[in-house]
Amino acid sequence: MPQGGLLNTLTADVQAMHHRLERDGFVAETDVFHHERGSRFFLRAPGGVMIEFNTRADAEAKFRGTFD
Repeated sequence: MPQGGLLNTLTADVQAMHHRLERDGFVAETDVFHHERGSRFFLRAPGGVMIEFNTRADAEAKFRGTFD
């Protein structure tokens, strides 16, 4: 997992996306949380569709690059 400033930057970027989508009408089903496969959160879009947003940038090494 990235250490120090990089992890803080990734977390801030993911948090910013979460807040921006909430402002745009998406309903937060979860806060941003870290998982071994990377930080993620779930929102419900207008119309009721649930969407998972995640990044592998802060995932454990065995999961990094699995979206490439």
